[in-house]
Amino acid sequence: MLIHGQTYRDLLLSDARTIRLTVVDPNGKPIPDVHIDHTGNMRQAFVTDADGRCQLQTKAPALVLRKPGYSDYLVRTATAGTIRIALKQAERLRTPPACSANGSYVSIAGWRAEFCFPLIPGMKLNPQGRDVDHGIRVYTVETPEGPRSIQHGSGPMWSFGTPTDTDVWGSVEYEGAMYPYGKVFIVDARGRNAEGKRWRYLGKFGESASYRDADAVVARMLNGVLDGMCVRNSSR
Repeated sequence: MLIHGQTYRDLLLSDARTIRLTVVDPNGKPIPDVHIDHTGNMRQAFVTDADGRCQLQTKAPALVLRKPGYSDYLVRTATAGTIRIALKQAERLRTPPACSANGSYVSIAGWRAEFCFPLIPGMKLNPQGRDVDHGIRVYTVETPEGPRSIQHGSGPMWSFGTPTDTDVWGSVEYEGAMYPYGKVFIVDARGRNAEGKRWRYLGKFGESASYRDADAVVARMLNGVLDGMCVRNSSR
């Protein structure tokens, strides 16, 4: 559970756990090349081998298994050791549509941004900002609890293609999927923390749109924006 004010270090387990995974499909066939994400180890990537197996040590309180065509699977490491996991086929995978020439969308100018989103009633489009390696826009809606925003960024070091570890680790409910987009992958993941606040991440390496700290009503509103995503040719 993510409690307000907790940091990345607060969420880590006190001692490393050895996790041995065997990942299979619904028919029991081993699945190779499953990504094991949110391990807390930024220096090493973990994937299953030809037999669907992977072993690692981690202090991360949760891991997420991802592979295109399957629903994400979250593993709570505090009670895990040697486990066999059957991934389920993803219920909904989609290739984002190309933006219509006569549609009304908002996006980031430049920075190789490809994601575009529909404007909804009551949504404020903030001026585009930038830093040395990215451009950013914030789309804001007013709620009884104050403004809530989708943060859309693009640039070579903006996103590593997955949600933040703290969002995932602090979720009491989680769901997600990975689907191919050209030569890369788009991850669509969302969760709810112990205080009932929702978050969502929609992104690929170098670009993402996300929100957090939204109640159920606001999350539905913001999801309407993210679900309406279309893509354009990147601006060079």
